[in-house]
Amino acid sequence: LHQIFKKKVIVLTGSGGVGKTTISATIALYSALEGFNTLVLTIDPARRLADSLGIKEIGNLATEIDLNKFNFRNPKKGKLFAMMLDTKSAADELVSKFAPSKESLDKLLNNKIYKIISESLAGTQEYVAMGKLYELLKNPNYDIIVVDTAPTKYALDFFEAPTRIIDLLDKTILERFLGPVHKLQKYGWKIFAKGSKKVLDLLEKLIGLKFISEIADFIITFEDMFGGLKLRAENMHSILKDSNTTVFGIVLSANSISVDEGIDIYYKLKSLQMPIGFMIINRVHISPFKSEEEIKKLKELINLAKQGYKFKENLTLETLEGAYLAHQFAEIDKFHINRLKEATKNQLPIYIIPFLEKDVNNIYELFELGKYLFNNKIKRNE
Repeated sequence: LHQIFKKKVIVLTGSGGVGKTTISATIALYSALEGFNTLVLTIDPARRLADSLGIKEIGNLATEIDLNKFNFRNPKKGKLFAMMLDTKSAADELVSKFAPSKESLDKLLNNKIYKIISESLAGTQEYVAMGKLYELLKNPNYDIIVVDTAPTKYALDFFEAPTRIIDLLDKTILERFLGPVHKLQKYGWKIFAKGSKKVLDLLEKLIGLKFISEIADFIITFEDMFGGLKLRAENMHSILKDSNTTVFGIVLSANSISVDEGIDIYYKLKSLQMPIGFMIINRVHISPFKSEEEIKKLKELINLAKQGYKFKENLTLETLEGAYLAHQFAEIDKFHINRLKEATKNQLPIYIIPFLEKDVNNIYELFELGKYLFNNKIKRNE
């Protein structure tokens, strides 16, 4: 997987609950140990990344993890940083870059409609994340940025957000709505025909004239910024599609639902012309048996145990059946992995991380996890 360090942006995507945040942190750690100044950016509001990296909290500013205090032998002195997206703060930062004046910026930041959109409207988080990533790419302090996308079934919104915002910011759409709004603010209800006024009277009762005015203020203020935001979206979309700069990785588990979602994500990214580079299947059950002969022998032992045979070795029916169950889990996982390979026509390298007995909670455990992804020569002092 070392070849991904040739890219500036490494994007990890997949559904929730597959270990995407932990794997993002692992890739970022190995990138830093390989000598690259690396930032891992998470769009997941959970504390998982902070816990894995052993720091108290992560915010909208980059936090450096001091790798010097860990016992890695011969590291190449890369630095490791972490950041968690704060949608509201990042949105404020984004619009401040395009506001024509401080007055219009203050008016927008205090607008109720803007607050609703920046804090909770679907798709805002993804677009703001793109804006944040765009700014970070211009920062010379980072050689590589690892992006941990949100663990949601709408994860692909992250990649479609730039194109969707381009459509949203189409000036003809804005002008179509702005015309009536300007007239409404200037002339009031009198300009409208009698029938229309009844409708508007009803709207006023339902949502209030003040709310309509807030919408008008938001759109009029936003109009001055749309050109810069649209250009930003177009640039970010170009970066995501540039295989010289960006690589996408799909993280999934070896179960029916996750594999189905992984296949959907693969073909969706292909349709968006995004450069997909690899898949990581996490928490895979590995059979303790290497041949059919060993399985046959196990079944014979189980039958003997059921008949009451007492083994000299420390073998019981419970332990024997437990071993066979582990093998069955592994066979099910193998079936889904083969299904994934067939559906994607073996177009991508697939990396397997086995099912581990405990969660990954610190830097050293991230390092051990990474051994399944990287054939590295980096060692740690025990």
